[in-house]
Amino acid sequence: GLNRTIIGKTITRLTEYRPGTVEKMKGITKLGQVKSVDRRGKYIIISTAEGCKCIIHLRMTGKLIFEQDPEKTSSHCRAEFLFMDESKLIFDDVRTFGTIRVLPIPEPVAQLEALGAEPLSDEFDTGYLSDKIRTRTGPIKNLLLNHNIIAGLGNIYVFEILHWTSIRSDTPGIT
Repeated sequence: GLNRTIIGKTITRLTEYRPGTVEKMKGITKLGQVKSVDRRGKYIIISTAEGCKCIIHLRMTGKLIFEQDPEKTSSHCRAEFLFMDESKLIFDDVRTFGTIRVLPIPEPVAQLEALGAEPLSDEFDTGYLSDKIRTRTGPIKNLLLNHNIIAGLGNIYVFEILHWTSIRSDTPGIT
């Protein structure tokens, strides 16, 4: 949805309403025009033409709300990306665990580099999964929730997968 609404828009300001929500690298003063919006695991990555990337982690309750009315906000607004046309992207987070990191595009992000394969990617197949869990004795549920093995699976998805495959959640990975 963000690709349809914010690509090409120019970010004029990123406003933080709850301290600790936004972490900006020193020297970044302008974000500029949104070039792309991508996802890696549970991270949303907004890249700009000015050479910045905003790494957004929604955590448990965070969400992004695109709003065209500059007067509207949300009751749990933690930060806002304001655009030149006066629309905005609200970072709403009831439990306040979510974060936004702003850094130069070439800057490596350890959390993203440590993520395993995306579950719907070509890289992810039975061979990949077998290689990753072959020697692990932990419960299969914990292995599927490990983002270093599979990027982005959460509790609900893992329980659904195990239910539909009739695999008990406490089954060891090394079966």
